[in-house]
Amino acid sequence: NFDCIVVTCSSLKWATAIEAELRILQARNIISETVKILTVEDPASNIGSGAATLNALLVVTEFLSAHNGFTVVSPDVLDRSRILVLHHSREYALEPCGKAFMSIPEIHAASIDQITGRSSNLENLLNIVSQMQENGPPGVWVCSTDMILTCSDVAVNWGSVKDCLLICSASDPGYATNHGAVMVNSDGIVSSILYCGAIEALHSYARPDGTVLVVSGMVFFSAELAESLLALHSMSPLDCCTYMGVDSGAEPMQMSLFFDLLVAMAADVSRDSFLSGQCGRWYDKKFCLEKTALAQRARNLIWNELSPYSMNAYILGGKPSHRYLSNDTTGRQHSELLINRAGSEMLHHAALDVSIKRIGKCSILMNTFIRCENCCIGSNSLLKDCRLEASEVVIGNNCYINGLTVNMKDEALVIPANTCVLQYEIHLENFDTAPVVIAFGMDDHLGVPFAEEEFRICKRTLQEFCALASVTKDVLWPSSTTQLGQQQDCLMTAKLFTWGQESFRDALYLVGTTQCQEHMDEWKKRTRLSLVDVLVHQSLKEQFHKCWNIFFCVASDITEKTLLEKSDVLITPYMNAACACGREADLMAVLDSVAEGKVASKDPAIASRTFSCIADFLGAMAGNAGGLRSGPGGNKTWMCAFELLMEGKIQEGALALKQERLKWMDRPDRMMRAARHYEGALQVLIWKAVHTAEKYIITAPASQLPPFEVWAVAECPARMDLFGGWTDTPPICYELGGSVINIAVLIDGQKPIGAKARRLHEPHIVITLLHDLAPEKMEITSVEDLSDYSQPGARGALLKACLIGSGVVEIDSKNKLSEQLLARHSGGIELQSWSKLPQGSGLGTSSILAAAIVSALWTAVGRTFDKQAVIHCVLHVEQLLTTGGGWQDQVGGVTGGLVHGSSQPHLPLHVDVEMLPLSLEFCHHLSNHFLLLYTGKVRLAKNLLQTVIRNWYTRETKVVSCFKELLHLCKTSVKESFLKEDLEEIGKWLDHYWQLKKILAVGCEPSFVARLMALLKPYVHGQLLLGAGGGGFLCALTKEPCQADFIQRLLDRSQGMSKVTIHKVEVDMTGLRLSVGTENVELASSMHPY
Repeated sequence: NFDCIVVTCSSLKWATAIEAELRILQARNIISETVKILTVEDPASNIGSGAATLNALLVVTEFLSAHNGFTVVSPDVLDRSRILVLHHSREYALEPCGKAFMSIPEIHAASIDQITGRSSNLENLLNIVSQMQENGPPGVWVCSTDMILTCSDVAVNWGSVKDCLLICSASDPGYATNHGAVMVNSDGIVSSILYCGAIEALHSYARPDGTVLVVSGMVFFSAELAESLLALHSMSPLDCCTYMGVDSGAEPMQMSLFFDLLVAMAADVSRDSFLSGQCGRWYDKKFCLEKTALAQRARNLIWNELSPYSMNAYILGGKPSHRYLSNDTTGRQHSELLINRAGSEMLHHAALDVSIKRIGKCSILMNTFIRCENCCIGSNSLLKDCRLEASEVVIGNNCYINGLTVNMKDEALVIPANTCVLQYEIHLENFDTAPVVIAFGMDDHLGVPFAEEEFRICKRTLQEFCALASVTKDVLWPSSTTQLGQQQDCLMTAKLFTWGQESFRDALYLVGTTQCQEHMDEWKKRTRLSLVDVLVHQSLKEQFHKCWNIFFCVASDITEKTLLEKSDVLITPYMNAACACGREADLMAVLDSVAEGKVASKDPAIASRTFSCIADFLGAMAGNAGGLRSGPGGNKTWMCAFELLMEGKIQEGALALKQERLKWMDRPDRMMRAARHYEGALQVLIWKAVHTAEKYIITAPASQLPPFEVWAVAECPARMDLFGGWTDTPPICYELGGSVINIAVLIDGQKPIGAKARRLHEPHIVITLLHDLAPEKMEITSVEDLSDYSQPGARGALLKACLIGSGVVEIDSKNKLSEQLLARHSGGIELQSWSKLPQGSGLGTSSILAAAIVSALWTAVGRTFDKQAVIHCVLHVEQLLTTGGGWQDQVGGVTGGLVHGSSQPHLPLHVDVEMLPLSLEFCHHLSNHFLLLYTGKVRLAKNLLQTVIRNWYTRETKVVSCFKELLHLCKTSVKESFLKEDLEEIGKWLDHYWQLKKILAVGCEPSFVARLMALLKPYVHGQLLLGAGGGGFLCALTKEPCQADFIQRLLDRSQGMSKVTIHKVEVDMTGLRLSVGTENVELASSMHPY
């Protein structure tokens, strides 16, 4: 939703690290690739949000001006730009990654690439403000990152917003005393803002429900208002707020956005109260403009520029919460805030490699990896960004552990209850980056002076600590300087913490229940730092790097377990993150390990999913520069690996695939081609799985061969899928199971699909193709003439695949084709097929046509068979053809009537067929109420099928739940509605089926079809596009019988519907019909031994 995102920060070293993280977010698709990203260093430290905003606005306007070809700053660029300014906050002791990039649980994810447990506060705020900007005008958003914000209802009515929109959150009055309270009049206009008002002063701000609105930290400026703000940068003394003023030698000026700038737009604030600094009382005593002549001039300029504008309030809905992050917060308060957000889920991107684990109630692990024999974590404890390896890990109750990485090998790691442990990565001059571990009590206040009664240091009073450590307070506070605004007499400034390898042990001794005098003597000799020192010298770059190391350690563990345990975990986000961070080798090593492992070699489902994941990963690595994902995958250099897989040698095949892949990693286009070949390897495994259905293709010699030159004719109805489609598709049909209800129908009174075959005296094959009813004959005299059977676009490919799949011709025979034909059938074969339905009709044409061709061939060459043999043979044919279709089309077209087909989640693949009873009366009802409308739009199903299979193997969450819903409902509620013969309920299920289809095959409802459905909706119980969708036939179950003429008149009156044609439907109870010459042929009864 934004053209440019600007992040302000106080230090250049932070700016570099922050920009790198933003680029990672962009590479992970969490920030759109079209968004321009800027990081802007504040002109001076602690300059305030107002000055930082003016400076950021100047810098981004300069940037956009240059980008648009201007040689000077042009405010015109703001008229068409949507800009977001995020203020990176001051240091926050409880989060080594800072307030913006601290990970928080349960964010409202706007992208599947956001991973709970590793999603940052900045991402959460970005999601919220992006939703509010939806359909919004150009302008500038400014957002603090000082707070954790929660809300679920963010729909802004932009029609009522004129100049400025202040985002507010409801809170209790006690909370508002430490923040900016907002008063809003009946028109939704902000009338006053009060900073840190006394509880008595807040009575007039209270709403009827007793809550008080507080400034959330977000505000929107219209483009016009943003130009007025920008104008301030050139006016003295406000030019001191920008880098231009500082670079010109001026002293920087501190200014608040909310309590110096926005207050000027509040409806009830007068000029005098604003100029005097009395409005909003009060902020100026702490951070704001000094009450000097300089401040008066600055306020006068602000008033003149901003007071004409109005400021609307937007109140966050959906159980909002606003929690400001300050160093006054204790470890317990911060930990409880995050645990309460996390809900009931214990692991948020966390992995435990342990033999025994005991995790207490309400304990949470985020981006954490633990390896040990015995793991015991007490109740109400939170571990973030940790990697702990020890013989035993014991964490007490009520602990907060952030950033800790330890490898204690054969030792036990024990952290006592009520302990806060933080690990920072710091960089001291002339030294390498080193860890510092901070430890103190969960209820210790960091900023409380030691003289106050509530002061605690490492869970003890000052006297207790000094006695145990044998130190005086002068050892802890050796000087009286002020750092980061903290006086030198509180826990923040106490010189407690050592750095380097002994830091962790030293920190634990400080909070431990027993003390070793020898160890304390060593501690006193070491160079010690205060928490303020640590914050000054921390390396944000190394902190981020460490968190990503832990992330990929956990991701590797989750990926491996997901594949081996066949769990429905989406691992695509890990792939995208690996590509964004340059960590592709780590994740690829895991995928290779699974593919080449013993478990996958014994379970083709695991190998198949792993190959698909490697293909996805290669596609992600190649990116857009690699070209389109779909394409051929039959390069000869990969054939050795394919042959090994075909022989069932999965382990050897996986290794051969990797060895070949490594030769293709030099360019994006070659990586994409490698991805296609991994999908080719997957198709080999699917082919082998579907090939297990061959045991159910049972035929037997007929008592006599049909005469030469006499046609064996097979005719079939079309089928309409009424529920469960896509679950019949390999590999879903044998990994999850399949369940489909469909019905066989005559179209305009005819069986529209058929084939005929006859024996010829001459030992060759003649096939006739019908193109728009114009016959084209092809003569096949050698096996080589059949070799393009696997190319669906080749002339006669379907008929060739049927000749091979039915066993009439053996493609791998060493004998000549003429020799085969004479030996097997005493002559040649002539074969014709036809369909009176358009390509891409959605009525199962190609599969049913294959069933007709196979049936005609078998009959012509003297084989007897049953319908089950035909159904399973078509599965085999479609694998040969590489179209990879499911079984539901031939089940409907061959069986006839209303049919429930199903397959179980195992191999060998077998299709069970259950004919659902249809009373004669209900059969007539269905025929009279069903209508087919041909949309005139065609879409081939193959590319859709590839996408659905990819989404199945990545375990896209919506796709998996959709498949499971289709499977469950088809077996239960939908089936029951047909048995009850309830047309209205059947119609509702048709509508629901269409909604599920749209989830599985995104884009299968063109806008034209949506308009057609909207036109029909008042007159139908339900409707859907048949087959894969995207075009073809629309099936409508009308409320009234025999509505063809009425619907035709409706279409005639509607614009753009001239190409839609209506076709009458009649339920066909016979299915496949066979004849030889003038004699009908009965199919064999069941030939299966089961």
